[in-house]
Formats: sequence, C-alpha cells, structure tokens
Amino acid sequence: MPVGKKILIKDKQPSEYFPGTTILKPGIDKEYIADVISIGKDVGEIKSGDIVQYAEHANAIKMQHNGEEHLLISSDMILAILKYE
Repeated sequence: MPVGKKILIKDKQPSEYFPGTTILKPGIDKEYIADVISIGKDVGEIKSGDIVQYAEHANAIKMQHNGEEHLLISSDMILAILKYE
C-alpha cells in the first residue's frame, strides 16, 4: 500500500496488433494512461479503480506487484481522471 500522496498504477499500453490479428500496428505512441491499483491515505479525489492520465515526465518508480510491473508516482503527477461512457 502506498504511503502519503503516492499512487500505485498499472500502465495501460496500447495494443501492438490490429484487433483479431497478428499484424503489428506501425508507430504506436505511448499514451501515459493507467489503472489506479492503490492510493496513499493523503490522496484526495483519486480512488482505486480509476483510470487516469499521468504526466509524461512523472518520476515513476518501477515496482513488482503480483508478478507484474507497476509504477509508483506522486499524486501531483496525475493530470486527469478519465471517464468513459
């Protein structure tokens, strides 16, 4: 569990392949969008389960959680909470 104003996120990488194929997409750009896994007790409006966009220059610390790579970042590096309807 993160402490203070830290947030544990799992980066959402865009698919490398066209849907239903093994054909690679050319020139995939990194989107800096992630699922929020856990938050520190001093984080305000962001909650676990949110999908967020974070700053490209976020000083992220790579961590292993449940055998997968996650990032630990400061909450002030979150630019937006994304809502999909």
